[in-house]
Amino acid sequence: MSTLSTDLSNLVADTILQYDDAKKRATIIKHWIKIAHKCLELNNYDSLMAIICSLNSSTIVRLKRTWDMVSQKRKDMLKTLQSIVEPDKNYAVLRRRLHDHVPPCLPFVGTYLTDLTFVDAGNPATKQLPGVGDGEGMSVINFDKHTRTAKIIGELQRFQIPYRLHEVPDLQEWLQAQIRMIFGILQGSGNHMAF
Repeated sequence: MSTLSTDLSNLVADTILQYDDAKKRATIIKHWIKIAHKCLELNNYDSLMAIICSLNSSTIVRLKRTWDMVSQKRKDMLKTLQSIVEPDKNYAVLRRRLHDHVPPCLPFVGTYLTDLTFVDAGNPATKQLPGVGDGEGMSVINFDKHTRTAKIIGELQRFQIPYRLHEVPDLQEWLQAQIRMIFGILQGSGNHMAF
């Protein structure tokens, strides 16, 4: 999932930066904002995050002439999307949206990985029970740690209900062409990436 998210972020940036013309770049940005909005409608927060992160990257943000050509309507839509995936207060807005969400949904996996890391790093695998009298204590499994870990994984698993989407051959062909183009560029530059 992390690799897919990174690949999507790179695809967003690459499709924008492939043109030198600011007007063409603005058109591509508008399309990505629309795609991000559709991701929100589909409850695909992982792809939404990848697209917004790419649009927020310094490489894209500093294209001032390009952004000047993006309509205010699209910029406002982007601000709304940015507010949903804002990392402030440990992704509080995103977490609230996911709390009682009815699947299907593709949550942003990064929040769950962060939570799992904190539970793992902040809690020992075992606890020491105090001894009776002068006796030494006994080492036992820290069930609290494992219960918290299971709760996080269970929360993530509840979203694993398939979507009922129809195939859009034109879109799939376009995505495949973009991936082949990027793969060709990477091979030409000596980088090797598996798709």
